[in-house]
Amino acid sequence: MSIQNTALTATSASLLPSTNARAVTVIYFCNTHSGAVNVTVYAVPGGSVAGTSTKIYDAVSIAAGDTLIIDTEKVLLDDGDLIQADASVDNVVIATCSYTEI
Repeated sequence: MSIQNTALTATSASLLPSTNARAVTVIYFCNTHSGAVNVTVYAVPGGSVAGTSTKIYDAVSIAAGDTLIIDTEKVLLDDGDLIQADASVDNVVIATCSYTEI
């Protein structure tokens, strides 16, 4: 099992490597800001880009000092598939993904 941390910005960024098949087991979005921040999460098939058709969470508000945990369903990614996210305030939400290669 592996983990990767990513500070989110207003530009969608990949939360883990795009190589090899992986199973995402949990994603934590920790808001370290003094106010609420909105986070949008995308499941992007290989060769596509983050956008309206790839959103899985849209502008979810995370209160100051709170954490959004996504762990109900596991996400299986093929080589080249991505989980990406962005936030309404730069560098105050830290995304931590736990995943395993399959």
